Amino acid sequence: MADEIFEPVDLYNSQFKHKVKEVAEKYYDELTKIANIDINKNRTDVKKYNELNVKYQAAKNKLNSSKILGTVAIVFGVIFLIAGVLLIIAGVFEALSLAIGLGVGITLLVLGVILFVIRFTIIKKKINQNLISASKKLDAVNKQYKVCLDEMNPLNNSFEWTIAQDVFEQVTPLIQLDPVFDMKKFTYLQEKFGYGENKDPNQSSLFVLSGSINGNPFVLDRRKVHYTVDHVYTGSITIHWTETIHTKDGIQRVSRSQVLTASVTKPKEVFNPRTVVTYGNEAAPNLTFSRSPSGAKGKSEKEIDSLVKSRTKDIQKMAEKAVSKGQRFTALANNEFDALFGATDRNNEVEFRLLFTPLAQTNMVDLIRSQEPYGDDFYFVKEKMLNYIMSEHSQGFDYSCDPASFINHSYDLGKEFFVNYMCEYFKGLYFDLVPILNIPMYQMHKPVEAIYEHPFERRFTSYESEVMANSLKKDDFKPDSCDTDFILKTSLLSTDEEKGSDMYRVEAYGYKMVPQVDYVPTMGGDGRMHNVPVHWYEYVPVTKSSAMDMSEYKISNKEMKDPNVWNQFLAYLQNNFSQFPIVNYVARRNLVGIYLGTINDDDSINS
Repeated sequence: MADEIFEPVDLYNSQFKHKVKEVAEKYYDELTKIANIDINKNRTDVKKYNELNVKYQAAKNKLNSSKILGTVAIVFGVIFLIAGVLLIIAGVFEALSLAIGLGVGITLLVLGVILFVIRFTIIKKKINQNLISASKKLDAVNKQYKVCLDEMNPLNNSFEWTIAQDVFEQVTPLIQLDPVFDMKKFTYLQEKFGYGENKDPNQSSLFVLSGSINGNPFVLDRRKVHYTVDHVYTGSITIHWTETIHTKDGIQRVSRSQVLTASVTKPKEVFNPRTVVTYGNEAAPNLTFSRSPSGAKGKSEKEIDSLVKSRTKDIQKMAEKAVSKGQRFTALANNEFDALFGATDRNNEVEFRLLFTPLAQTNMVDLIRSQEPYGDDFYFVKEKMLNYIMSEHSQGFDYSCDPASFINHSYDLGKEFFVNYMCEYFKGLYFDLVPILNIPMYQMHKPVEAIYEHPFERRFTSYESEVMANSLKKDDFKPDSCDTDFILKTSLLSTDEEKGSDMYRVEAYGYKMVPQVDYVPTMGGDGRMHNVPVHWYEYVPVTKSSAMDMSEYKISNKEMKDPNVWNQFLAYLQNNFSQFPIVNYVARRNLVGIYLGTINDDDSINS
C-alpha cells in the first residue's frame, strides 16, 4: 500500500514541490531522447530565427512609421486645402483683407498640393520599399520557423493526453488518476457513495478527470454553468429649456440644459465555468457541514490572530445559545480550528470529532494560515459520504493536458513550458485534494472497490459524453438565432455493440437577445416629467437537437501523427458512418466524437 500523507502541506514544501520538477524534467528528457532531437542544432536554428524575427520587427516598425507619415501628410494636406479655400473666400467677400485672404489662402493651397504630391510620390515609394522589405523578412522568419518546427516535430508528436497522470503518480503513488471517467468508476461512485448523474439542464461538463486516493474515488469536473442575474441597464437624454431670471440689470432669459438618466433592472443570462472536486469516502457517513474561505488569505499572522479571537467569541455565544435551546452544537477545545475552519452548521458532533482528530485540526489550521502557494481559497462541503472541494486557484486552470499545448519550435522554450505546466498541474490538483488529505481517517479507510462485470446501459458516462460534445465544433450545435453562449446536454439514443459506440441526442439551450426599450418618467430641472428611453435585451430561450456518436479508439496521439495510422482512422470513420458527411469530429483521450447532424423529429432519430 502506498505511504499515507499525514502532513500534506509540509510534505509538499519539503518534497513534492521539488520532486515534481525533477520528474517533469526527466520525463521531457526521456521523450527527447526517444525522439532523437538534435538539441544543439535546434538551439542554433532558434537563435537564427530570433535574429531574423528582430530584423522583421524592425522592418515592420519602419513600414508602420512610413504609413503613419503618409496619413499625416494626407490629413494636413486636406486641412491646408480647406483652410486655403476658406481664406480666399473670406478675402473675396471682404470678411478679411483681400491681400491677406488671397496671399495666405493661395500659400496654403500650394502647401496642401505639395503634401499630396509628396504623399503619393516620395512617401508612397518609401511605403512600397518598406512593405517589400518587411515581406521578405517575414518570409525568411516563416521559413526559419518551419525549420525549427520540423526539427521538433518528432518530440512534438510524442505528447499524450495521459502525461500529467504519469508525472503525478511518479511523485506520489497514493493519488492515482484514470485515463477516462469510465462506467465502472461512475457506477462505483453512484452505488456506494450516492454520486449521481449531472441532470441539471443549466450545467454541462467541459472536462472531467477521475482518480482515487488510496482506493477512495474522486472526480474533478469542470462545468459550464448557466444562471440568471439582475442586470441594470441605463439610458439618458439631454433636455433644454429657457428660464427667466432677475438680475441687477433687469430681467434676462437664460438657456438651461440637463442630462436626465434612468435605469431599469432586467434578467440577464450568464454562462461561466466552474471546477469542483467530488470525493467519496465511507468515514463519518452521516455527517454534513459546509465551510467557505475564512478571510485569512493575504493577512498577517497578527491579523489572523485577531480574526481567531473575534470569531472564537462568536462561536462561544453560538454554543451557549445552542445549550439554552437544546440544540447539539458544541464548540471544540481547539478554538483556532473552530474559528478558521468554521463548519458551524455541522449536524453530527460525534462524527465531526471522529473525523477531525487533533492531527486533522492541526493540518487544516496550517493550510488555512499558509499564504503559499494559494492560502485559504477553498470551499469544503460534506454531504454524508460525498465531499465537495472548490478552490479559487482551480477555476482558471486547464487540467485537460491537451498534447497540442506542448507543441513548440524551440527545445528550450518547449521544455520550460512543459515543466512549468506539470508543476502547476500537480500543485493545483494536489492542493484541491489537500483538505481531504488533511484528514488521516480518510486515508486510513480503504474500501473494497466493487468489480462490476455486468453489462452497462451505455459505454460512456454522461460526463464524458458532455465533455465530448463540448469538444466538437460548437457552431454545429448552436441553435438558430442564438446570441449567447449555450449549454449542451446529452441523452443516450442507442448503443451499438458491433461498432462499440454510443449515439447521443445533444440538446443545446441558449438565448436570442431581443432589443427592447422602456420609457422611464423622470423629473427634469424644468419642472416637467420626461420619458427617458432605456434600451435593454429580453432573453428568449432557443434550442436545437443534434445527434453525436461516441466510440473508443485506442490509438495514441503519437500514432495518430503517423500518416498511415491517420488514413486508417479516416477509413474507420468512413466505414462506420458512410451515410453522414463527416466534417466535425474530434479524437481525444482514446475517445472519438462525431457530429451526425440535426435532429428535427422522432423519425430522424429512428433513421
